[in-house]
Amino acid sequence: MLNRAGPAVDQLVTLGLGLLVVVGALLVLRAAPRAAVVVWVSSICFVPFWLGLSVGPFVPPAAVVGVLVLAALAPLGFGRISAADAAAVLLVVVALLLYATGASTLATVFVLLSQWAVGYVLGRLLPSRVSLDWMYRCLGLTFTVVAVLAVVEFVAGANVFVTLGSSEWTGLQERGGMIRAEGAFGHSIALGACIALVIPLVLASSFSLPLRLVMVVTMLGATAVTFSRIGMVTAALGVVLTVVFARDGMSARLRALVSIGILAAGAALIPLVDETFTAAGEEASGSAAYRSDLLSLAGDVKVIGLTDAFYRTPAGEVYYGGSAPSTAPWCCSH
Repeated sequence: MLNRAGPAVDQLVTLGLGLLVVVGALLVLRAAPRAAVVVWVSSICFVPFWLGLSVGPFVPPAAVVGVLVLAALAPLGFGRISAADAAAVLLVVVALLLYATGASTLATVFVLLSQWAVGYVLGRLLPSRVSLDWMYRCLGLTFTVVAVLAVVEFVAGANVFVTLGSSEWTGLQERGGMIRAEGAFGHSIALGACIALVIPLVLASSFSLPLRLVMVVTMLGATAVTFSRIGMVTAALGVVLTVVFARDGMSARLRALVSIGILAAGAALIPLVDETFTAAGEEASGSAAYRSDLLSLAGDVKVIGLTDAFYRTPAGEVYYGGSAPSTAPWCCSH
């Protein structure tokens, strides 16, 4: 008779050591809330998206780390409950009710809870443990590093992150013969959009004026080498709206210098972007046409519940109307 006591003991020891590591990490993060923020932001920026946990639905690394940070810093004070907080809670409740009645999918609800809700709660509560300006500075510095790496990736034509984990991610995206930077985000659109979202925070931070300008111009350059229309348009809108409306946090001098810097960056980057999209030809126009075709589904949209255009194949692939299914590894067929 085989003796299975040895392997069982080994598993218990491994589980115990893992638990001790988690508890130790929670204690360290609780004692150092700024370190907790850095760990969470770093998990977004430098841990490849695809290195998550598959527990049925896919859980990206940032969501796992986000839950650990919340556990480490709890309880956190909400302060005054805002209308946005009430709307977020209502959204979660409605999503759970829809899933319970079969009017939604597990994947949809799981993504809402593990990614959107965790991110919202962290963004809402962390300023109670660290100052808002410190959050801006942390995000600004981290995403400046991300932007520099994106430019290096474009110039070198290589992405160091795709060597980690699944081989499905080793193929880099191209547009017009140019490598599209994607970093650890798994897609150039995701990288461009995330960098663009941080630009207004950099402008609102307490960094020196020259440093803010350098950081913003670097981020604009990074969004350009993603060749993502969403990323580039969002970055431009973020700068314009911040300059126009953030008058309390930006002096007239800063607004003028930012405007000049944006015009200079645009003059330098537009030829590259235009040449690349021209060379992309049918690929770029086909990408735009695909998005335009999605507008045909507008009439099938339902405010609550699954649309009648929803269809799942026997293989588990999901279609909406005649649109092609997503093949991204994080999609879940549950």
